[in-house]
Amino acid sequence: MWSYAAGGIDLPRTAQTQYDNGVRVPVDRLEPGDLVFFGSGQTRVTHVGLVVSGKPR
Repeated sequence: MWSYAAGGIDLPRTAQTQYDNGVRVPVDRLEPGDLVFFGSGQTRVTHVGLVVSGKPR
């Protein structure tokens, strides 16, 4: 949330609500700044990561 707020973008507070309100991006199209979500199963998201670099070589 902090990183996006610094750029003037408000995100929902919880990982689950961010996931529920976001646009899905295929893994092979992720770019720096995209959010990636982790959790248990498809219906319970508990953690959020931020892509910081491009594809590994």
